[in-house]
Amino acid sequence: MPSLYYELDAEEELDALWESDEDTAALIEELLWQFEENPALFDELCKEKRHVTHAPSFEVKRFQHMWQKGYTVYTLKIWPKEGSAIAYRVLYAHHPQKDAYYVLTVMQRDLDYDADKALIDRIIAACETIGIPCYR
Repeated sequence: MPSLYYELDAEEELDALWESDEDTAALIEELLWQFEENPALFDELCKEKRHVTHAPSFEVKRFQHMWQKGYTVYTLKIWPKEGSAIAYRVLYAHHPQKDAYYVLTVMQRDLDYDADKALIDRIIAACETIGIPCYR
């Protein structure tokens, strides 16, 4: 059965978001809660596409830079029922052998995560600590 975990940095980022933007934090937690409540939805977290049949709707994309390094890391973009996507994205890793998903960071969408060396180093370190397999 799939599992969802939060890295400490991601928990802290989500807690800080609750203080600055409750609606956005609630939307992120609502979506992640839906995965925990309905494990069949976890399969959607490894399918690159926009999933509009869910409320809130979401889009999954591979974090290409991390995939090139051999790590199964994805980005999650979230839309409320109406309007444009929220200003934050969730980056998460998948451990296929354990069928476990790890929320690594909750970050502003306007940041260029592909070019952020500190973020990439942090994600690689988290993947290694968690034991996410590196396929290189």
